[in-house]
Amino acid sequence: MNVTSSFDGGWTTANTNIATVDSDGVHTGISPGTTTTTAIGYLTGSRPPPACPARQQTATGSDTVTPTVSFIGGNNFIFEGTDPTVTNFNGQQVQGNPSGGTYSWSASSTSTYNPQVQFNGSPSTYSTTSGMVTLTVDGALSSSLLDTTLSVGYSQNTQSAQLPATKGITIRQFEYLVQSGSIQNIALNGPTYGFVSNIFYNVYTHPQGQLVTGAPNISVYEQVSLGQCNFPGPTVNTGSGGLNGNSQLVDDLSIAWGQALPPNLSCAADQYLGVGGFIVRHNTINWSPSGPTITNLGPTS
Repeated sequence: MNVTSSFDGGWTTANTNIATVDSDGVHTGISPGTTTTTAIGYLTGSRPPPACPARQQTATGSDTVTPTVSFIGGNNFIFEGTDPTVTNFNGQQVQGNPSGGTYSWSASSTSTYNPQVQFNGSPSTYSTTSGMVTLTVDGALSSSLLDTTLSVGYSQNTQSAQLPATKGITIRQFEYLVQSGSIQNIALNGPTYGFVSNIFYNVYTHPQGQLVTGAPNISVYEQVSLGQCNFPGPTVNTGSGGLNGNSQLVDDLSIAWGQALPPNLSCAADQYLGVGGFIVRHNTINWSPSGPTITNLGPTS
């Protein structure tokens, strides 16, 4: 008798919540876990009459569905500091598939400053069911670009992703300002006299002097102390707020008096400017009849 076999009796899985199988034996993972698949077939044969009867046979095997995880959002850097206007830019997001599992966040760094990254205020390793966290650092920062690695593991339904999601980031600290363009002066000619000046600065960070872009509204600090003036009673006003839409610090600086300024006007002031909680420039300002001049005392590039 010639005997042949065929699996034309169908395919089944013990747990369709884990995986399904179609009539051709193609499996589709539904959720992490392990299930048993059974194929039902028949042995058939031929010989001279009487005919060889068909006999059912089955084959079984196991299917394991493994979850995956990947980064889907966040910059390739975070800013140093805990100012809320800074940490708004420190979010990182991953996506586990299938959803509904648990993420395990950790960080390692080759920075010579040995930064310790925290996730939602907790040290690594940090476990959460949310795919989004906010990162902060303990005061240390990167010594070179992308020297810190984020790693996120993922588990769902007792199964774990074979590979974690990884991402290189730079821990950046606001470091210095560079004046952009000329000073824009508006003369005040009564009833208050003096100048309103707008000075634009580009913001740079450590390491390697990276220009800050795409980061409006980060908090700005300014302090001005008047020094010697050759006329009594001037007042100095400063602006407040945050970086503008171009991520620039705009210093709105004014000096005013209740009567016309003397033609030999001479007045000096000491100024400190800060971004996101860090002092980034120290200036000496000298006013003359044509307006202010600024001397940068550092930090510099």
